[in-house]
Amino acid sequence: MDTYSAVLFDMDGVLIDSEQYWETVWRETIFPHLQDGTPTVEEVTGRSYDESLAELVDRYDSDVTLEALTQMFHEAAIDIYSRKVSLTPGIDSLFESLTSRGVAVAIVSSAHPDWIKTVVDRFDLPAVEAIVSAIEIDGLGKPEPDVYLAGASELGVDPADAIVVEDSRNGIEAALAASATVIGFARDHPVPDVEELHTIADTPEDLRKTIESLLEE
Repeated sequence: MDTYSAVLFDMDGVLIDSEQYWETVWRETIFPHLQDGTPTVEEVTGRSYDESLAELVDRYDSDVTLEALTQMFHEAAIDIYSRKVSLTPGIDSLFESLTSRGVAVAIVSSAHPDWIKTVVDRFDLPAVEAIVSAIEIDGLGKPEPDVYLAGASELGVDPADAIVVEDSRNGIEAALAASATVIGFARDHPVPDVEELHTIADTPEDLRKTIESLLEE
């Protein structure tokens, strides 16, 4: 490889500190309606919420409809993204630095596109060239590679020429399957142990230095 031409960022747990709020939603709002077995947050973290909810209802049964659970989820999302979350320190300047280098920036997320746009607008991130949501692609969500393949295609780059920043097992596996170079970012919690993961950044400053180091190879 001569150079990387794009950096694709997951949103939840990478750009914003939303995972703590979503864990509460899953445990206190969604899981109590499931009647059989013991669902875990790891099953759903990093995945498309619509796929996750449908699978949970099918696997564990529910005392309310899938539509009702989805409505609960949407109501929680409005509160989380418009009011609760904070931006990871230094992300805005990192985006601007990447743009000045001629490196394309995209957000590739399992979140609904409206939620991603809420974050971009709220925190004024004009450097983002593409928003790709697993909800909208013609394919499967994470851990399948489709959403990262779609993100690279949206930017007009080869996935192998892209750096991906992820925090969840499902997201890391999706990016690796797409042949990207993957940085595991420990924004709010330890990075899952995935053998093929290229490197880990423990802090926002580590993330910036790691990306810059890869770009200078």
